[in-house]
Amino acid sequence: MKKRTLVFCLVAAMIAAMTGCGNSGSSKTSEPAKENRQSETTAAAAGEEAVSGLDGLDPIDIAYAHNGSESTMVGQWGLMFKDKVEKASNGKITVTMYSNAEMGSDSEAIEAVLDNTIQIAAMQPSPAVAFVPELAVFDLPCAFAAADANQIAAVLNDSEFSSKLDERCEQAGLTCLGFSQGATFRELSSNTKVADTAGLAGLNLRVMDNAYQIQFWGLMGCNTTPIAGSELYMSLQNGLVDSQENALDTCVAMGVAEVQKYIAMTNHSLYTNMMLMSDSYYSALPEAYQQIITKAIDETVSEMIPIYQEANDQAKKALQDAGMEITEFADDQYAEMVTKAQPVYDSVREKIGDEIVDALLNSIQK
Repeated sequence: MKKRTLVFCLVAAMIAAMTGCGNSGSSKTSEPAKENRQSETTAAAAGEEAVSGLDGLDPIDIAYAHNGSESTMVGQWGLMFKDKVEKASNGKITVTMYSNAEMGSDSEAIEAVLDNTIQIAAMQPSPAVAFVPELAVFDLPCAFAAADANQIAAVLNDSEFSSKLDERCEQAGLTCLGFSQGATFRELSSNTKVADTAGLAGLNLRVMDNAYQIQFWGLMGCNTTPIAGSELYMSLQNGLVDSQENALDTCVAMGVAEVQKYIAMTNHSLYTNMMLMSDSYYSALPEAYQQIITKAIDETVSEMIPIYQEANDQAKKALQDAGMEITEFADDQYAEMVTKAQPVYDSVREKIGDEIVDALLNSIQK
């Protein structure tokens, strides 16, 4: 933890010095259950009152859609959520899983949630920016690089920041049920060794079609090309691009070791998943069902932490065993990335305002 603490201090100092963050706000203490997801009172109520209040309620089926396989983090999170909800409701709530983009792309799944065609869409934040622009705050490079998993869980699920983000989601017609993560990150793979930020210059990098990420990697000196995930492996294989960024378990699943030689632990973007539900659907649920869902989220966001971490460790070993060389960035490299990325911080602030950015940075620094 000493390394993370040192990096946190460096990064926090850079952000505070260069972005002029506002004063820290205090977390809300009297929010409804869906906004204060870590509330012990709510958890107790969900464990006792929800089960005892099920008599006479109609059974419901919740469709949970995501783009990964069931072995990915978003898939495992869904299965864990399904198990808890179905048991706590004595089978009155069933959760039907739709994996591997059966319900379409992430954007299409969110549209289906808003139409109440399905009930939950789970994904990383980036695809949801089109619906909730404030989710672009997750594109702030290295914002979470120095925090541990428990800190991040509190920031994302029970903080001034999470309350403000809940409000923005509701304005878009969505309820953010919660975030899962393990203080693991999206990393960089390449054909040439990248040992520091200088080594990023000149890479032909595949990026997601995200303006802030394109801007960030451009500032790092990369030539960026947006490519769909389904076309990424072939693009690496035929040399259209020579590098890409993804979580390590995704790198294993897509066979990156077959077409790349190196991994750089850039820790540039937090690997987190979120669950979104239609706000109208959630609000119309019986309170007992809301409490069951809330408690399942409370429990799974904590229980998923070691699963993310174990998967990351196993993926790292699998990539090394497959012949890839993994380079850890030095502490000062993260601070340097923050320095170079200040135009991205400025762009995000200009687009979504200072309030949500400052809420995140202040919550991390507490």
